[in-house]
Amino acid sequence: MLNRGQETPELADEIYIQLMKHLTENKRFQSEDRGWLLLSMCAHAFAPSQTFSPFVFNFLVNKRSSSGLIGNYAQYCIVELSGTLEIGSSLYRTSSDTIDSYFSRPPLLASISKFDGTNLDIPVAPDDDVQYVLKLVNKTLAIPKAEEDLYALYVNYTRMRPTDMDLRTRLIIFYKKWNPAKLQYVDYFATNWQGNEEALFVTLEKKYGPEPTLQEALAKGWVRNQKKETSKFL
Repeated sequence: MLNRGQETPELADEIYIQLMKHLTENKRFQSEDRGWLLLSMCAHAFAPSQTFSPFVFNFLVNKRSSSGLIGNYAQYCIVELSGTLEIGSSLYRTSSDTIDSYFSRPPLLASISKFDGTNLDIPVAPDDDVQYVLKLVNKTLAIPKAEEDLYALYVNYTRMRPTDMDLRTRLIIFYKKWNPAKLQYVDYFATNWQGNEEALFVTLEKKYGPEPTLQEALAKGWVRNQKKETSKFL
């Protein structure tokens, strides 16, 4: 589908229409998630026609305030699609490795705070690394080549991340969202999977859905607010 949209521009609008129909009132989480991942890849690979693009943007704008990954996908697609409309479709066919990377970890819209207090939104695909993001920032801000080494990115964590919590707490939060009946087995799972937590959550997310964000857990009262602020240079 991705390569067909690149090779046959007259099919682009129909592809976007079918994806938006698929994402409208879709109650199946995994099906909806896959649809958004496909839409994210399409936004990077090819654009709809100039006539139809306002309808696509309207759909995305209405979704960008959604909670969780849906809002992230919509914001990512808005920025990515704007760039694709400006510079044209990608000249490279989408590889199977690229598709696999999207399904292993979602794309995101990185909001980078500048010294003047404004934000710069950079779409980050799953296969993009820090050096690529730095190049985009330098290019967008027109930083002279001789001064690029004077700038850096850092991540400021103002809340606990899921991996800052012990395994038992993470499991309680996860099952409170996805399967409360499993809460009685939390101690057993925590004992048997200690030291191999990430492998466990990869399996759980494939079966149920993504691990709840801390923002969601705090809002639902599943965990206490333990503010933790750290900085990490990239």
